[in-house]
Amino acid sequence: MSQADEIYCSDGSKPIYQHHPVAAVIGAASSQVSVMVASMLQLFKVPQISYSSTGSELSEKPRFAYFSRVVPPDNLQATAMAHVVSALGWTYVHAIAITGAYGERGIDSFRAAAAELGVCIDGDVHKINRRWTDIQFKELFFKMKYTKKARGVVMFVDEDQLRRMMSSLDEIRREDSTFDNYFW
Repeated sequence: MSQADEIYCSDGSKPIYQHHPVAAVIGAASSQVSVMVASMLQLFKVPQISYSSTGSELSEKPRFAYFSRVVPPDNLQATAMAHVVSALGWTYVHAIAITGAYGERGIDSFRAAAAELGVCIDGDVHKINRRWTDIQFKELFFKMKYTKKARGVVMFVDEDQLRRMMSSLDEIRREDSTFDNYFW
C-alpha cells in the first residue's frame, strides 16, 4: 500500500492527484543559497526567479542559464553607489563590508567604479563579521570619526548587520552629536 492510498479527503473520498511538473521556483533570498538551488534546478531545466539574490556570480549565464532575478547584481549596485558618491562631491569615503562573497565582492566592485570617478576609500575597508558585538561596532565608529577626510560611509553588509550597526550608531548619536557629520 502506498502513502497515497492512506490519504482521504474530509468527505471520505480518495483524493484525485494529477502530477504537474514544477513550472518555476521563486527564491532564494540569499545569493549563496540561490547558487546552490540554481545548480540543482539547472539539471532539470527548471527556471528560478530570485527576489533578492544580488551576487554577480549569478550573472554567469552559461553556469546559471535558468536563473533570473528582479534586483540588479552587486556590481551594478556598486557602480550606482559610486556615481551617487561622486555626484555628492565626495572624494573620500569609509567602506564597511561583511566578510564573505557578498561584502568583499561588492566593495571590490565599488572600489573599482569609485576609482574611475576619482573617489577613494579612506584607509582600509573595515571588514566585519556576523559575530561582531555592539561594542565592536562602537569602537569602529569612533575610529572612523577621527579619520577626517571621509565624509560618507559605503556599506556592503547584510540586513541583520545593518540593523545592529544603526542601533549602535543611534546610541552613540544620542550621546555625541558630532556623529551627525557623516552620511550613511
